[in-house]
Order: sequence, then C-alpha cells, then structure tokens
Amino acid sequence: MSYVREMTVVARAIDTLLNHPSTLDPSETSLALAAHAALIELLRDRTSAFRYTNVDAEPRHNGVPSLDRHPVALLEKHLRNHPQIRTDTVTTIVETAPSTVKGRAWQTVLISSMRAQVAWSETPASLKPVGDEIWSHLADIAEITEAVTLLDIDLAEHLSVQKQHQDADRLRRGARSGIAIAAREVRYLAAGGELPVIPDHGRESLRVLANPSPADLPQALSRMGYRLASGGPTSPRAYLAAAMATAMTAEMAAVTLQSAGIDQTTLRLRNLVKDLRYLQKLSKYVVTQGPTTPASLEQPRQIQQLLLGMSKRKEQLSLLDALAAAKEIPNALALMRDCVEQQMRSGHWKVRRDLKSGAAWGPADMNGSPPVFLDRARAVAQRAENLAAVLRDVQPHNPSAPITAPRNIVRAALNRRGPPQRPGLPGLARYVYRGSRP
Repeated sequence: MSYVREMTVVARAIDTLLNHPSTLDPSETSLALAAHAALIELLRDRTSAFRYTNVDAEPRHNGVPSLDRHPVALLEKHLRNHPQIRTDTVTTIVETAPSTVKGRAWQTVLISSMRAQVAWSETPASLKPVGDEIWSHLADIAEITEAVTLLDIDLAEHLSVQKQHQDADRLRRGARSGIAIAAREVRYLAAGGELPVIPDHGRESLRVLANPSPADLPQALSRMGYRLASGGPTSPRAYLAAAMATAMTAEMAAVTLQSAGIDQTTLRLRNLVKDLRYLQKLSKYVVTQGPTTPASLEQPRQIQQLLLGMSKRKEQLSLLDALAAAKEIPNALALMRDCVEQQMRSGHWKVRRDLKSGAAWGPADMNGSPPVFLDRARAVAQRAENLAAVLRDVQPHNPSAPITAPRNIVRAALNRRGPPQRPGLPGLARYVYRGSRP
C-alpha cells in the first residue's frame, strides 16, 4: 500500500465513472455518496498539507482576486466547503458487493481514498515531497477535482431520480461553486515547469529488491536511497556501500551512453564516479555511535552483484536501461545526502576534523562549517542535480511506456467524456451545470 499507487487506482476508477455507459443501481446510492465524501476529504487534506499556511495566503473570498493571488489556497477553501453527503457507516458499505460496474468503481474510490490517507500518514517525514514534487501532487489533485465536478452532476441526476432533491441540489451547487475554475488555475500553474515523477513511498519501497535485472536498476537504486533516508540508525559503511553501487551503475551507464554518442552525459557520469570514490577516502573521518540497521547493506550488495556479473560476462546495459538508471542516480544521491545529514544531526555519527592531531570524536557542528564528509556528500548530490538537468532532454523512443500519473489518467478520461453540452444561448449558460439544455 502506498499513496502514489492508491491515487493511481482512484484515477482509474474515476475514468470508469466518467465514461462507462452503465448506470448506478439505487441500492448503491449510499456507497457512491460515501465514496464521494471520502474522495473530497482526501483531496482537501492533501491540498491543505501542500499549500503555504501563512496568513497572507488565506483567501478572503471566493472571487477572481483570490484566484489570481492564491489559487492553491482558494482550491483548498473550495474543497473544505464542498458538499459531502454521509449516509451509512463506512464499514457496512465496504462489505457490500456492488452489482454494477459503476457501483464497483465507487467502492474502489472509497477503499483507495481511505488507503491513500493511511499510506500518507505512514510515510516518513524525510520522504514527504519537496520542491517540484509538490507541484506534481497538486497537478494530480487539480485534475481529480475537475473530474469531481462532473461526478457531482452525475450523482445529482441519480439522486433526483431517487427523489432526494435536497441532496441533489447541494451537489449541483457544489459543482458550480467555482471549484473547477480554481482547479484549472492550479493545473495551469503546475504546468509551468517539468513535473517530476512522484516516487513510490510505500512499504515496498523499503524492502530489498532481490536479484534485480538491468531493467530493475532504477527501482533498486530508489529503494536503496529510501532505505538509507528512512530515518533509522545506519552506519557510514552502509552509505559507502550505496555510494559504490551508485558509482558502478554510473560507470556502466556511461559506457553505454558513450557508445550511443551521448558524450555530455557520459562525462558528467564519470565525474560523479570520481566524486563517489573520493568519498570513500573521507570515511575515516566518520564513525558510528550506537547500534545500526544491517539491512541497509543488502540492496547495495544486490546491485553490485548484478553489475559485477554483467562485467564478467562483458555485457552492457541497453540504451533504455542505461538512461533509466542514470535518471534515477540524482534522486538516489539526494536521499543518500539526506541520510548523512540525519545521522549527523541526530548524533548517531561522530566526526573529527583532523586525524593527525589525535582530536577526540565528537558530534558534528551542523551550524558552523560542515564536516568534510557531509560537505562532499552535498557536493555530489548537487553535481547529480546538474546531471538530471542534462538528462531531461535525453529520451529514447519508447512507445510502450505506460502513462501512470493520476493526472494523465484523469485528463484522458475528461477528454473522452468531452465538455458539457452548451445551451442554445450564452445568456442561459447557467443551465449547463444542471445537466439539461433549455
């Protein structure tokens, strides 16, 4: 179970709800309303977590000025006020067996929304999104929110047939409250730069990927970095093993990319290899204080065994595998840098600045001049970020690559659904939201 995976499941279920020709059975009304409420709650909580919470970012009203100045905060305010119609207990609803396609899709939305909330709460603080990753999350939320307004209309029509006119009117008012406009503005802002792939922070991310293949290298590097940065006590030896595995991956990728004529990337990868090997010489300035987690060593070993075996057989990575591995290296090194900072801040790693003087081991001074080992780990991660910038434009043709980001799934679903039917006269446009043409 992971937040990213559950959001993807929600997106696929929304696709079914928007475009499948079947109808909802009256007995599934409570299920649909409970799922709708759980989805709104998930979107609201995540938007609230991602937006800035300073006083200036709080919209004073729902109009265009707030949309222009604070669209993310305005979207969160709309989600906070969006109608949620609760009925039976969730436990009873989850245990029911829907008889229609849309009923099963609503049940999937309900279960995966609740699982996403739990998975988010279980994600370590060190692995929560930062920087552009937050915009990737907000882009997903904006697309799903826009889809919710269409689901509001569909549910309102269903409730009207069931003579639940008061609840139907609430959903219609929610659909035309301006929430879709706020969502589109957030989506527009998110599209102002490249949106990175959201890492999978599920429990599987911390498990060792045994016997990886060359195509598994990106996932193996990712798990290695997450394991180190998960916050548990580890040793400099585990960091060095990860650094060696990363250096071996960079070297193997450089050989393939050089053969393909991608020289600029090859040079940067080989400079990274030199930096990582130099870090090994600096390990004598760091020592562990207290017990450590030996499991951190296993994933680097698995990667090294794979690459050593390929080297002995004189095999090379394919161009696709080499590029995929190279693109994961910056993320792995950033997580490894975070590991060094966490271990030193917690006092689990002791340092000394000068071996010749016989100075005693002591805690790292994180407020003054950084310890040399930390300084180099930061420099390596920064160099890897420069590599990532170069690699963004290097993309081999891979027509079979799946599109799994929730925003892409929902955007495709919205395109298939098409825009709402416009009224005969622009002056009657308000009737669009009522699902009928005058």
